[in-house]
Amino acid sequence: MTIFNKYHMFCFSTGNQTVNFLPVIQLKIPSVIIATTEKERGLNLKKVYEAHNIKSKFFNVEKERDINELKNQFLEETTSIKYVLWNITGGQKYHSLAMYEAFLNRVSNKYEDLIIYFEANTTKYLIYNQHKKVMEITADAYISLDDIFTLYNTNAYEKTQIFPEADKDCQRNLDVGKKALDYYEKEETFRKLFFAIMKPNPVVDEVKGGIENQIRKFLNSIKPKVNELKIKSAGYEDLEKKIGSLIKELTKSNDIFRIRELIKPLKLIQNPEEIFNEYWNDMKRALIDELNKKINEQDYPLINEPISQEKINIIKEQIKSLGGKISEDCSDIIKRSCVEAFSVFDRNGHLFEWMVASKILGIIEQNTELKSKVAQIHLGVKTKPLRENAQQDAELDIVITTRFGTTLVLEAKTYDFSGDTIEGKENQTLKKSGPYSKTIIVGPLLKSLEIRDNGTIKYPSYFDNKIIEQRNNAEKHNIAYACLDELEGILKKELLKG
Repeated sequence: MTIFNKYHMFCFSTGNQTVNFLPVIQLKIPSVIIATTEKERGLNLKKVYEAHNIKSKFFNVEKERDINELKNQFLEETTSIKYVLWNITGGQKYHSLAMYEAFLNRVSNKYEDLIIYFEANTTKYLIYNQHKKVMEITADAYISLDDIFTLYNTNAYEKTQIFPEADKDCQRNLDVGKKALDYYEKEETFRKLFFAIMKPNPVVDEVKGGIENQIRKFLNSIKPKVNELKIKSAGYEDLEKKIGSLIKELTKSNDIFRIRELIKPLKLIQNPEEIFNEYWNDMKRALIDELNKKINEQDYPLINEPISQEKINIIKEQIKSLGGKISEDCSDIIKRSCVEAFSVFDRNGHLFEWMVASKILGIIEQNTELKSKVAQIHLGVKTKPLRENAQQDAELDIVITTRFGTTLVLEAKTYDFSGDTIEGKENQTLKKSGPYSKTIIVGPLLKSLEIRDNGTIKYPSYFDNKIIEQRNNAEKHNIAYACLDELEGILKKELLKG
């Protein structure tokens, strides 16, 4: 077995710096020599090396496209080194050719150098001597999300770790997610209520916009003109008295500053039309807001068909177990006013993220092979570029950091989403964690509920069309999609490569 800790790795700085970091950690290589260009200076790679106490030397190549010149420069940099592991994975082809030429030169002079190449599709290192491939090593190293994101100039400044360890608050949320997932997968009434609670008041949907327009038209039609207004009310009579008192004060005063203070309130009277319009518009807005509030308060059934008392009792216990609040007075029809809170979370979309997280944890905890491929899992990852005063540029629902140097980003979506949104998520993933990382949309559909009818796939009616179209929408934009009960297959495909 080759002892790699006597080797010094030589590599080329690249846009995919993971390939220059992963083997160093796994093979316990003590130091690295990195060739750089003006474009790929390797500053973030240097930060990660320093964080792991790895010795490194960065040097800039002079003639980037001259293979012979590059070879000579590489030989000069390695003159005093007995064992060199030439990493030809990164950089351009002429950089790899120059490294190969330097390798051949050294082995012809009795050096015991080796070549290493990382094959991403199989997650294996291929090791060669001057004659043949001598071994394959499966990539397997504990690399943190912070390591990977730093390599790609990203700061994950806020995140919640759920694997390999979760704190008490996180564990409570996972427990809620696990319970909700169990109810969701097994109980149709729970699924119906889960979606119904997220939908807006149907009364509002149908008539609210029309009512607003009718109110505006009506109020505009009856709005009086200023010159038609008569002083009839006590308020206007009081205004007259105040003006009279003010005039008396003015006639008595000889102090110019006092007079200026006294007449300030009278300036408002110069623009009666403006004052009146502002008052009228405020009144109109207040009326519309109040009517909308009343409309929103109108009660309506969440599930239209009657439910047996047994199922009502079950759903009550389920919601309470999730930290939600439901009225004890619910009859056979569950109305919106019955459910004060569905769970401990502010919205069901947030609950769904924890349901997906608990599903993932359940899968990997029951499969030791899958578990061995995962370094970390985080939820709610907020990111920004690694520069001073940078602003948030992304939020990722669930991020799995693999032990072969990639990330798997899972976006939990309970409803519809635009193509631009999911393409943006995929681009963010590639930008922040390299070309071998991937985004997967996880939706609330269950494969087990599919109904096939003359070649058409249908779902129960409580899944509306926007949810049903999630898969087509994702696949139309070349983004992977998984139903909740397809997650295990997806994780096996992405984590058990090679």
